[in-house]
Amino acid sequence: MPTSIVLAIIKLGSLLFPVKIVNNKRDKDLFIKTWHTVWLEENYASEDDYIIEKYSKYDEYSTDMLVMFIGVLPIGTMRIITNNKEYGLPTLNDFVVKLDVRNKNISEVTLLTVVKRFRRKFLHLPFAVLMRALYRHTNKEKLDGLMIAADEKLYESLTSVVKLPFSQVGDAVFYEGSITVPAFMTMENFDSKFKESNLLIASYVGCS
Repeated sequence: MPTSIVLAIIKLGSLLFPVKIVNNKRDKDLFIKTWHTVWLEENYASEDDYIIEKYSKYDEYSTDMLVMFIGVLPIGTMRIITNNKEYGLPTLNDFVVKLDVRNKNISEVTLLTVVKRFRRKFLHLPFAVLMRALYRHTNKEKLDGLMIAADEKLYESLTSVVKLPFSQVGDAVFYEGSITVPAFMTMENFDSKFKESNLLIASYVGCS
């Protein structure tokens, strides 16, 4: 099927999954419930875990997003934490990172979840709409780069399947329930690099 037709299908299908920026208590409660439920299912957290408290300290420096199926049902989450002097970033705090981030405008992407029954359906559209929202946020904030701490399977998917230009910047360790890879993606020449590696998704998210 021609790329242009697939792209049109993705754009049309993504209308089923609007992304909402969390800006009130009700949405915040839905956001926490959604990502925490997924983490419990994946054994990244336990019922008596401190994990909600751990991430709540970054609230002031975070942009939280909810994917809402047909605008009603919360089925995915993403948090973008701006680097800050008070708490820093989770990955910089919890890993030995071989990366000089001084004088760089960076953020961390975390709490990236999609509920199980929506992961392999709908052409992975819940993940695609989050990628597009992240790309737009990155451009708006003029970020130099993005940090992640990703489960090794997710990291493999991001780099080998989606073909995002993340680079490992420290040793993988057991962290929050799984072997986790600290990684960084520079935004320098991102558009051209991503278009070369994955033209379809690059076109969908809006790479120029």
